[in-house]
Amino acid sequence: MTGFKRKTNLFERILLPIAFIVGIAGFYMISTAKTEIAIMQLLVVFSWLILIFLMILAATNEDVKEELGTIIQEQVDEIRIIKELNHDLLTEFKLLRQENRKK
Repeated sequence: MTGFKRKTNLFERILLPIAFIVGIAGFYMISTAKTEIAIMQLLVVFSWLILIFLMILAATNEDVKEELGTIIQEQVDEIRIIKELNHDLLTEFKLLRQENRKK
């Protein structure tokens, strides 16, 4: 895959602003959480981290899907070339057999 330039897709363009909003909202929720209620503060922190983790997973899955699509297309092209080569070799082998029979 030399020379392959990856373009950002619509999903990634939407995901980036949402990730920033979640990050800012998480900082705001942590800073405004009541310090007397430690359990609530922990829940806020963990839910914020889980949201960020899920967004990272979503972006990673999208990248993997694109890469697999590219790899599958390359494999299909290689299989087509191998089939053509096999057909050409079979044709050549048949011609050689015919020449041997004539002799």
